[in-house]
Formats: sequence, structure tokens, C-alpha cells
Amino acid sequence: MDSGKDVLFLQVSSLTSVSNTVETSVESVIVSFILHYCELSTLDLWLLEKSYSCPQFLLPLNALSAWTVKRTNSSDIPQEIQNCQLPAIWSPGSRTCISGLCAVLRWSLKSQLKFEKSSVCKDLLGFRSGCLMSCSETSVWTKFCEVEFPFATNNFVKDFLKSQLGGSSVFVLPVELVRLETHFRKPVKTHNIRKRKQDILRNVKAEIQKTNCFISSFNENCESNGKQKSLNLLKKNNLSISDERVTEKHDIEENIWDLNHVYAEGIDMTLADLILFPCVHIIRNLLKTENMRKNVPLIEEWYKRLQHSSCVNRATRICLMDNSGIEDKLNEVKETFRLIVPEVSEESLYSRDRGRPKIKARYHEPSSVIMKFLSHGIEPLFKKISRKTDYGLDWSQLPAAVHPSGGDLPKPRLERKCQQLENMVWSVLDLAVSGQTIVDFCSGGGHLGLVLAYCLPQCKVVLVENKEASLTRARSRVETLGLQNVTFYQCNLGYYNGQFDIGVCLHACGVATDLVIKKCVEKLAAFVCCPCCYGFIHDTHLVHYPRSKKVAQTEISHKEYILLCHAADETEVDTPSAEQGKYCMGLVDTDRAFYAKEHDYTVTLSTLQPPSCTPKNNLLIGVPATW
Repeated sequence: MDSGKDVLFLQVSSLTSVSNTVETSVESVIVSFILHYCELSTLDLWLLEKSYSCPQFLLPLNALSAWTVKRTNSSDIPQEIQNCQLPAIWSPGSRTCISGLCAVLRWSLKSQLKFEKSSVCKDLLGFRSGCLMSCSETSVWTKFCEVEFPFATNNFVKDFLKSQLGGSSVFVLPVELVRLETHFRKPVKTHNIRKRKQDILRNVKAEIQKTNCFISSFNENCESNGKQKSLNLLKKNNLSISDERVTEKHDIEENIWDLNHVYAEGIDMTLADLILFPCVHIIRNLLKTENMRKNVPLIEEWYKRLQHSSCVNRATRICLMDNSGIEDKLNEVKETFRLIVPEVSEESLYSRDRGRPKIKARYHEPSSVIMKFLSHGIEPLFKKISRKTDYGLDWSQLPAAVHPSGGDLPKPRLERKCQQLENMVWSVLDLAVSGQTIVDFCSGGGHLGLVLAYCLPQCKVVLVENKEASLTRARSRVETLGLQNVTFYQCNLGYYNGQFDIGVCLHACGVATDLVIKKCVEKLAAFVCCPCCYGFIHDTHLVHYPRSKKVAQTEISHKEYILLCHAADETEVDTPSAEQGKYCMGLVDTDRAFYAKEHDYTVTLSTLQPPSCTPKNNLLIGVPATW
């Protein structure tokens, strides 16, 4: 890392079956493909050698020749990289680790933009640089691109090999491939859809006007110049009002029309297209073109459209080996086989699409759900905390950069934020021991983590946050304070795999609180959590509700649980529902407490003091039996 550049870490197999190649994951193939597409030059590359389970994807060594490459094992890489999921980037100058496919690619594109003005990189980041910015734990689309489709590609190759080598002539298409085909059938839904439609409408109207003027001129030429000159004029001005983006041309004057998907996110090519393309390429090479055209025609059209790009062709030629390098294993594969297309729902891949099915729990009376809890003897387990020491925080004696005002917090919220932080810091100081590692999950601008780092200089503090802008503010505050015990991770909280002693989160929204508690339980770490946004709680690929076996035994349905969560969000001060909302909050957090207790934790559920510092004022403190 002597070059001073950021370093990209990819995982490869320590063995390879084909000369001049490395065996790696589909995520590493995707990263390599996009680096070549953009001709990124701001990174060094380290290949971390590990054993791999089948299938492996072959990456030609010449695909890596554009960078300074070092092959190494886990003992030779920074601890920060060992603590997270690959692919990952280590930026030593800012003590920041970036982990996860989308975060790594976005960081790479933005780094190149700092180095040179690149319209290619800027366009791939999409409208307001928002392409795949949301984390996979909350965004359906990011999860599909970052997790589900690469995972499906990996499983497809494995199952295809098993099926073909076993002599089977029947195969099921990946569900995610069919979901993508369904996605392409739907109208475009983007943040700036209205403006884009207006732009297209103006262009099409101008083209119609130009065509009408030409037709008039053409007719005049037919009369005065003869047929051949008129035909030459027609060829010279080959005009058309067709636009593949427009679904309903006959309603164009009334603006009652939709836009077709030309690319994955709409009518512009973005990073999402380049993540999906290598996966589709691998699947397509095994299924053959005719099967793709027959079963997923819109994906085939999209694939062909991307191939018109010289950058895509260059990156494909360099990085994507035919059949992902597994053709040698398919010497006796049947040329013909029957494909089964699974049925999938028409559910949108966009979380905010109004067409997505949602449980209509808001504004429903939760009394029947509360009674179900009570009938099983379950009530909120609130308890007053007795602290070992009175840790008074005199904010006037702390550096300005430690104060929440240093994180660009609006003045009306400052006093309440200080009160919230005091409760969290007191609770951590009761638990912390010199030399421990404390992780502030969903850290935002570092309001909590930086106070802890300042008050506990002998402890290591890790800030985990997926929003780049928030971590930028936190890094600026750390530089001002001169703190040396803080490390930053820009990633989903699930991608941080390091060992730690205490996990904290202040107002981690909805599911995030449960992901933090789950992570702490897995690492046998204590936790101090103040939950928030109960109405955003929902099942994910990582957590399901109810969280505890004890609450699950009440046979409460998923719909009833979500209704309870929505009621828990109705805690606005001086409203009729506030008292009931607080009670429902207590039930949800009691479920969380039961979950931790079932894993041998001692858990306390209490209220922040003063309670008026925030409507979401529950505090969960859990300590493992091993402490």
C-alpha cells in the first residue's frame, strides 16, 4: 500500500484448473468487468487467496494487468479488511473500509470522478448520483442487484452442472431471471419520471412537426422535380416519430402514456445494468440464445442493446470467458433440454412503488393484538436502571467537534439530541472496559460514536454507516479532534464481520435495530440500543418477526405483528394515541428482549431520561452470560 492509492481486495481461489486464469466469485467478475468498462485507474488490487467451493468463475489474468496486483493470504492483509465481507476497498488515508458490491463500485466511480471528469462514471451513478445508494437491507432493488441476482447466478451454474452431468434434460430457469423479465415488462418508475417524460414529449412533438414539414416539402418536390429527386430527398431525411421508450404513442398529446424499460432502471444505462450484465452473460452462454429469446425475450433485447456499446464489448472480451470458464466440464452436455419457467408474482422491484403489495395495518385498532399478548401473560418489561456511577456530561467542557452541533444538526433538535446521547453514553460507560472495541452501527455523522471515542480513549470505536455523506461529516470531526481510536466502515451493517465487545445504535430505523441485536448476539457482545421507526419493521432475508420463540408461541400472525408495529409509531406528544403507542413500543421491544434472553443474555428495557427527549425513548441494554 506504499503507492498511497486506495486498495481493492478481491477473493480468489488458491488453486486454478486453467492456466493464465484465477478462479473467483461472481461478485469479483462483476467488479472486474465494471473496472474495465470505466477504465478505472485510481486503485491498486490485492487478490486474497482462499479455498473455494464449486462453482468457481474464471477470470483471465490479463483482465487484471491494468492494475498493480498483489496476491496474498489473510495473514498479510489489514485487520480492517479481515473484519468485513469482500469485495472491499481499504482507503488508508481516511481510515475507511468500504464493503459490499454496490458500495465498492460506487466508491470506485466517485474516486475516478475526483481524479478526472468522466461522463461515463457520472452517468452510471444515475440521477443525483443515487443509483444503488440505498442499502440492501432496506431497498428491494439494491438487494436484487447486489445479493439475489449474483447469488442466483452462482446457484444456476452449480445446479446446471449437476443437472447436465447427471444426464437430466429438464431444467428450471432461475426465479430471479424471470423476476427481471417481469421488471422489464413494467412501466419505468424513477424519481424524475415526470420531467423525463416531458423532455421526451417535447422531442417527439418536434420530430412530428419536422416530419410534417418534410412531407409538405416532399409533396411539392414530387410535383416540381420529378419522382427520382423526391426519393433521394426522402432517403436523405429519413425521419421517424417512433421512440422505443414510449409505450402509448396514440395518447402522446394528452401525456397519458408510460415509458418502457430500455435499461434496468429506465431509459438511461446505469451501474445496475453493468452489475446484471455479467450475470446474464453467464446464464445466457449456458442456456443458448434461442432459449433466452423464447423464454425471456425482453432480457435478450436488453442484452443485445448493451452489446451495442463498445465499452461493454471491450469489458466482455477481456473479463467474461465463455460459459464462465466451465465449458471443459460440459463435454457431454445435451444440446437440447426442456426449460421450465417458474411462476413469479408481478411484485415490483422498487420498495416505494405504490403497486407493491403492503399490509394495510396503519390506522387499524391494535387492541385485539394487545389482548393476544396479555392472554399469554406478556406485558412490556420496563425497568428503571440503577447506574454504577453518575456520568454527568458537561457539554460546555467538551470540544466543539464532539458536540452534536459539529454534525450539522439543526438547533431545535440539539438539546434533545444531547439528552439522548447522555443516556446512551452513560449506559456504555457502565459496561466498557479499557481495550475493548465498541461498534456504533448506523452511526450517521458520528454523534454517539465520537462522544464514546473521546470519553474512552483506551477503547477502539468503529463507525458503521452506509451513507457516504454521513461518514464524510464524521471523518471531518475526527480529524478536527485528532482522535486516533476511530475507524470507519462504509457498508451495510451486515457486511461488518469483525469481533467486538459492545454494539450500540441510536435510533436505528425499523429492521436495523434487530440486525444490530442479531449481530451482537452472534459475536457475544453487549448491546445498547434505542430503537426507532417501528412502522418500517418487516421480514427480510436476514430477520423475521416475531423475533422471539416466546412471542411466536402466541400464534400472532405476521399481519397482526405489523399492525402492532404501526401502532408503536403513533407516539407523537399530546395525541390520543401516544399512550397506546408507547405501550405497543414496549411490546415490540419486549419481543426483542425475549430474543436476546433466549440466547443467554440479561436484558433491561427502560426509558430514556427525560422521556420528552424523544417520542422513541425506549432503551434496550443486553449483556451476555459470558461477561
